[in-house]
Amino acid sequence: MKQMKVGRLMFHFPQDWVISQYDSWKFYREHFAKQKKSIKGVDLLAIAPDKIAYLIEVTDYNNPTMPAQVPLPVPKPTDLSGEITDKVFSTLAALLPARLHTKTPEEEAQIAVAILGCHALRVIAHIEPNGKFVDELANVKINLRRHLKAIDPQAGVVHMSMMGELPWSVST
Repeated sequence: MKQMKVGRLMFHFPQDWVISQYDSWKFYREHFAKQKKSIKGVDLLAIAPDKIAYLIEVTDYNNPTMPAQVPLPVPKPTDLSGEITDKVFSTLAALLPARLHTKTPEEEAQIAVAILGCHALRVIAHIEPNGKFVDELANVKINLRRHLKAIDPQAGVVHMSMMGELPWSVST
């Protein structure tokens, strides 16, 4: 298993997958994000062997160390889906320049090339809700699918105890 930590959550992916913590990319941090103040990126990029790319955004409302990343009070579901949508758009917009930019580290450029060569794209919002927010996940999913219909009409909203049929797992 390949593992990637995001905050307090550990993601466990099959060994034959390519995974990367996109918001830590040198190209994203030093070049792309500086183009405009509102540019943000998803947390993880994952590529399955069958050429399906996953853009994964992680929000953990149970993590006491995240108040700088998650504004308080907890955003309404429509606000959260809008924020995730913006991150997906910005990430997708960065992939072509990351592939072409001469200062992009080789590993990042290779992942950008691999994602651009995939035949399918999935967007997954991994949201660990606190007790007050768990009932709102269905609304986040509905709004996310509405916002991202042209990118992934089946965008998913999951959490540790409800991963659906995804081929990876998450633990603390």
